[in-house]
Amino acid sequence: LLVVASTNRTGLPQWFLGSFSETAALTATLPVLIIKPNLDPSSFSTVVRFVVGVDVSAPPSAKQVRWIADFARKTKVHVDLVYVQPRSRVLLSQIEDVKEDHSRVKSVLENLSQSLRKVGVPSTEVRIPETKTIAHALAEYADARQAWLTILTNPRRSQARRILLGSTARRFLGLSERPFLSLRDVVE
Repeated sequence: LLVVASTNRTGLPQWFLGSFSETAALTATLPVLIIKPNLDPSSFSTVVRFVVGVDVSAPPSAKQVRWIADFARKTKVHVDLVYVQPRSRVLLSQIEDVKEDHSRVKSVLENLSQSLRKVGVPSTEVRIPETKTIAHALAEYADARQAWLTILTNPRRSQARRILLGSTARRFLGLSERPFLSLRDVVE
């Protein structure tokens, strides 16, 4: 686990220079935990809660689920598995099929929840509608639940999709003041 602090750089400096924490979160092959500088300890719930953003088109791998389960079990935490129902978009529908099969969404969430519960990690399956973006919806949910940590698994995407649509993890990192854990290809 690599732990980095975020500088909360915004505006043109962020656009031109980016940030070390963002680069690490989006490129490192080991888990990266990002701590924000304006963290207010009173903004955390009394029950330790992690929010895991679930993309059913690229669900967490078995290695990632094991990593989340081990981390959550050691910290005695409740995990919210959150799926954000995307809004319909003309451009996005040309790039990929965004109409998720409701049975697939249910199946992916149930399988993840069962995997966590098998190792003693309590979890809740949650579906929420997209607000401005998927990242906004996740940030709003994490804030409302006073999450101690938000985890995104950052699946590999095609170059065209990344250029046209960007990254939910990158957007989330810019929006949230809460700790953020980026899991790419988890190394055992």
